[in-house]
Amino acid sequence: MALGSESTAEEEEATPTRGSLCVHAYGRLEEVGVQPTLAALREAAREAFDLPDTEILLKGPDGQCLAPEGAPEISSVYLELQGNGLFDLEQRIDQLQHLQVSYISDRLGTLAEEQVACQASIAGLTDALIEEQAFRQEFEDAVRAEIKHECDGVALQSKRRLEQLEQRLREQVDEALQRLEERLTRDLQDLWQWTSDECRQHRDRLEGLEPRVHSFGAAAREALEFSQGLQSASQGPVKECLDAQARLSARVDDLCDTLVKEVQERMAESRRFQEELSHRDERTESLRDFGQELHAAMAHLRASPEAEKRDRDRDPLERAVGELSRQMDEWREEQGHLRRQLQEESDMRTEAQSRLARGMSLLEQAFQELQAEVKGADDPVKSSASEEKAAASSPGHQTDGDPEILEVVRQVREECFEAIQREVRSRLQDAAKLRQALEMESKSRKEAFGMIQRAVSQCGS
Repeated sequence: MALGSESTAEEEEATPTRGSLCVHAYGRLEEVGVQPTLAALREAAREAFDLPDTEILLKGPDGQCLAPEGAPEISSVYLELQGNGLFDLEQRIDQLQHLQVSYISDRLGTLAEEQVACQASIAGLTDALIEEQAFRQEFEDAVRAEIKHECDGVALQSKRRLEQLEQRLREQVDEALQRLEERLTRDLQDLWQWTSDECRQHRDRLEGLEPRVHSFGAAAREALEFSQGLQSASQGPVKECLDAQARLSARVDDLCDTLVKEVQERMAESRRFQEELSHRDERTESLRDFGQELHAAMAHLRASPEAEKRDRDRDPLERAVGELSRQMDEWREEQGHLRRQLQEESDMRTEAQSRLARGMSLLEQAFQELQAEVKGADDPVKSSASEEKAAASSPGHQTDGDPEILEVVRQVREECFEAIQREVRSRLQDAAKLRQALEMESKSRKEAFGMIQRAVSQCGS
């Protein structure tokens, strides 16, 4: 509202207005909705600006007081205080400012007291935090010292246990190797004695056959003096039989030598393999015992009332677990190396068996050839015997030496073949036993690995 002249009540009541007006009062703007007469507009302005008992003037935009007839044509008026109204407004403003300052002062005093209390509380909390940190540091040092002491005790106990087990295993391995060596030596001596006895028996039989062969030759010479050709025909098969017998004896000796060499090689390989197995057994037993002790230690630590505190300070134990994992990796590499060695040993045994099979086949071929030669030599002997029977005049000149020689040769061949078969079966049985022992050893190692892995997983969890 602008400044304007004051009008009478009759003129104000007679002045019509339309719609709402915007009233300006000292920088404040209010929109007043009235049926605009000057009296109604003045009352609405007093209510809007909270000036109930103050005389006001209404003026137009041009600064002139509103005339009763000019009120309907304006859309904006200006309000102006008259007399002591402005002074009263200033006093009210000063009172409000004093009230605001007093309220702010009271609030600042309260905030200062609260700040002092908060600072005291913060100082107390700081001291408590420092004490808590010092207590935690002392507790951490104590727990670390206790865990280190426990780890040292476990390591010392494990070391003593490993030394005892190593000594015990060394004694057991020495005893087993000694028993194995004695058994192999005894078996080798028995084999050599049996071979010598067999050769001696065959030699005695052959020596016993020689006089009979000589007597047969003498009888043949006495009976066949009239025919030099018939005598040479009768002596030829006998010489061939003797040559075949000599070749058979030589082959039997070669076979015995080959078997002795093969037995010696197998003994050396078995001894070396037993040494490797004993070394691996020591490592396996040590790792298994270490895993069991570690599992027991973890169970003891978990069952103790300070398990939660120790879980927060288990860095040394985690490092020990990492070292154990590294040792397990190294042991896995060694196990792979042992498996490769076992595969090489199996290949070598397979190759040796194939060589032995080839030797057996060659020996069978030699026996077949010898049998063919003996049969070929038997035909002329039989023909000469039939001629001698026809030419002999007395029954005393009849001979019976050739079938006995053939029977002796056949027996020698069968006995040699049976001895070779027995030796081959024994070697195959030894190989099967060794393979079974290796499978059992692999199974025990897998079980040890399982126990160690379970202990490591429990340590990690």
